[in-house]
Amino acid sequence: MHVGDGKSEMEQPETAQRTQIALVTGGGTGIGRSIAKALSAEGYAVIITGRRSDVLEKAASELAAGTGGTMRAIACDIGVAEQVADLFGKIRTEFGRLDLLVKMPAAVFQRSRSKTSPSINGAAWSRPTSPVPFFARSSLSR
Repeated sequence: MHVGDGKSEMEQPETAQRTQIALVTGGGTGIGRSIAKALSAEGYAVIITGRRSDVLEKAASELAAGTGGTMRAIACDIGVAEQVADLFGKIRTEFGRLDLLVKMPAAVFQRSRSKTSPSINGAAWSRPTSPVPFFARSSLSR
C-alpha cells in the first residue's frame, strides 16, 4: 500500500525528491506506530513494516490520513533474510534510498529468547537479532 498521491518518490518533482525516507520496523502498532506518526508529521516519507499485512495496511491508511504524509506498508518478517532483502529491494525501487532506519527489536528478541534462556542478559542484547542493519548498509548505500 502506498498512501499519498500515487507517485513514487522517484517520480515526484525535484523538491519532493529531497524528502527524507524512513523505515520503521514494527511500525503497525505500539511504539513503532507512534514513531512512524511522528516522523510523518515531521515531513518524512515513512515505510512501516511488520509481519501482519492487515495491521500494517490499516495503520498506514490511518497515519497518512492523520498526518497528510506519504506512508507505505510492506509486510516483512525481519528475522528472515530473504524477506529483508526483498524489503530493501522494494525500497530501492520505489524510493531510491533510505535516510533513516528505526529498528524495533521486540518481536525478534522474543522469538530468539524463547529458543534460549528466559532471562534477559547482556549477551542477548549485544548479539545481532536480525539481518536488517546488514541489508540497510549493503543494499541501499550504493
